Amino acid sequence: MITPIDSHPLPFDQDEIDDIWAERESSDDPPHVDTVHEEYKRTIAEYGDWHVFRVAWPFGNSDQVTFWNRAAGEGFTLTDSAGRWHEIVNVFAEIVDKEGDCRDANYTDSLRQSGSTNQSCKDCGESWSI
Repeated sequence: MITPIDSHPLPFDQDEIDDIWAERESSDDPPHVDTVHEEYKRTIAEYGDWHVFRVAWPFGNSDQVTFWNRAAGEGFTLTDSAGRWHEIVNVFAEIVDKEGDCRDANYTDSLRQSGSTNQSCKDCGESWSI
């Protein structure tokens, strides 16, 4: 099941971490926010703005893989208790094989009055400013 998310699955608020930690009935002190993001997140892959990872208990479900777009501040989780989530990766690979992607594309540059550079992919036409 794919579920859109608009907030990161790991809390950035210490009070929220404290509440989750209290629910697990542990006598240990709750971890700091930085520790949670270092030790309870298992990175699978990163590319561009995308970060793919699993969140460890008690902050997440081991059957979920999170696809998080850092720039957009949103993403989706893929719940897969059967362990077949790699099939969606293979679907994306098939799309790249058929449609191509921009990793090896040629880019055009044009300098703007503001001093920024406008770049465009010659393959797909996508553009962005730097």
